[in-house]
Amino acid sequence: IITGRKNHKEDYKSAGLDTDLLYHKTLKEFSQEEVKAFAEEEGITLTEEQVQKLTKYTSGIPLVLENALQYLKEQPANRYNAFISELQQHQG
Repeated sequence: IITGRKNHKEDYKSAGLDTDLLYHKTLKEFSQEEVKAFAEEEGITLTEEQVQKLTKYTSGIPLVLENALQYLKEQPANRYNAFISELQQHQG
């Protein structure tokens, strides 16, 4: 299981599952420069402000960022700000 959550081991323990079978690996979070480069690789051009917010609201977590970028690819560029702002509500 790959997760962006940091408390998944507690969830497993409270569910009665064997936490000894879990392997915890913290992945490095993307920097703003990496977020911008990743977006450009996906064909998405973002302003510096959009990159800053996207990095903040996704916490730079690669899997969360990938999902956000996949959604952005399906949106017209004039919807980018609205979607990125919506991410703030789910920031964790």
